[in-house]
Amino acid sequence: MLDKNKYHIKILDTPLHRDVNTKVVLSVDYNNTIGSAWTTISGADYGIYLQGDIVITEKFELNEFWLAQGEASLTLIDSNGELTTILHSNLTDLDTIYISIYQDTTLLYRGFLDPSSVDCKPLGRLVKFDFRPRSHYLNETDTYIADLINTTPLGPDFDIDYNFNDHADPDNDYNLVSDVITRIFNIPPLPPDIVSGVTVEIEQNWKYKTVIGGSPPTTIQKNFSDLYVLNRYLFGRYDGAGVWVPNEYTNYGQIIKALAFDFGCFAGYLSEGRAVFLQFSEIGNSRIFEISQDQLIDHEKMITRPKLQYLKLVADSTIFAEVGTPTSIQSKYLEYRIYANIYRLTNSGKYWNINYYLPASEAYQLVKESFLSNYWSAYFFRTKQQFEVTFEINGIDLDLTRQILYEGEYFQPCEITRNITKNTTSVRAIYL
Repeated sequence: MLDKNKYHIKILDTPLHRDVNTKVVLSVDYNNTIGSAWTTISGADYGIYLQGDIVITEKFELNEFWLAQGEASLTLIDSNGELTTILHSNLTDLDTIYISIYQDTTLLYRGFLDPSSVDCKPLGRLVKFDFRPRSHYLNETDTYIADLINTTPLGPDFDIDYNFNDHADPDNDYNLVSDVITRIFNIPPLPPDIVSGVTVEIEQNWKYKTVIGGSPPTTIQKNFSDLYVLNRYLFGRYDGAGVWVPNEYTNYGQIIKALAFDFGCFAGYLSEGRAVFLQFSEIGNSRIFEISQDQLIDHEKMITRPKLQYLKLVADSTIFAEVGTPTSIQSKYLEYRIYANIYRLTNSGKYWNINYYLPASEAYQLVKESFLSNYWSAYFFRTKQQFEVTFEINGIDLDLTRQILYEGEYFQPCEITRNITKNTTSVRAIYL
């Protein structure tokens, strides 16, 4: 029997395909001994073996798709009942159990146990479970505590200046939007014995323009990487009488979703320690994954949903923009909450409201409400958006960050299932 200790249990450590070694490690603290050393053991020595395939799934919902999530599922044979004993022990904190999947020395995936997924079958000596990144911390972290903005999760240097005048202190209360996104994704506390934080991959290619009055007027145009946010407006606004009014975002999960929709992105954790905030419907050349006929196993096209009829964008509890014909048919109607004009560009030590948004091509410029309604209606209202496309390919190099090129057409994956054991990938995608 296993002693009460901390174990890295090697479930698999062998080449499955070509010369690439696949290693699966289940990490279990069987005595809640944070800070003590880990002991690495072979699962086979204790009757613990892999049953079936190792599967990693990444997905987002198409009409609710602003939080991607990576999940891993596996079934283990527990011949001696060692795992079952550990999982049912009062000494084991199920929330600290995690899985690590490597190809050679590269970490392919890491996720923490979903306790609700554990399915022990003592008679069959099988244990089934799912693992996922700890994104639930964002939904469980309140934006307000006792009527005060809760900025503690964002770090001690994240400032909130309640002064009504935006220009009162140009060095206070502003952060780069990219910095705010990174801070939010790093809200989950570092797991015991894992010392590195969350790495966030950000790609957003719109342009932002401000015109400052004068003779002649000054025009400033910058990229997303130079875009600031007035921090306090992430959490509310002043009304016409100068009274602070909290917005509808009661937790940080809602804030990151609103930011994603505001910038035409999808966002979320693909693995523990890895998050993304990526442009959704604009093609990024650096992210293209071309599927060749040699890779293709199967390909289908299907109609899966009705065409949208009405889209409404709401900011500060008022209609910010709307497109289409109002309808009460739920499948043809979408409403999304976004932010009003909370972003800023800098010039000569001051922060200025944004006047215009531009696409990457700079082909045109529009005020925010018109730009966002055009951007999202171009996706939701196209006939092609009624179609979903599926691919099954050889290899496991494709993930949710990539955009697919196949026979001259581009697709955005919305669900990818990588079978590590079989070295195949199944994809559900939509047209770009």
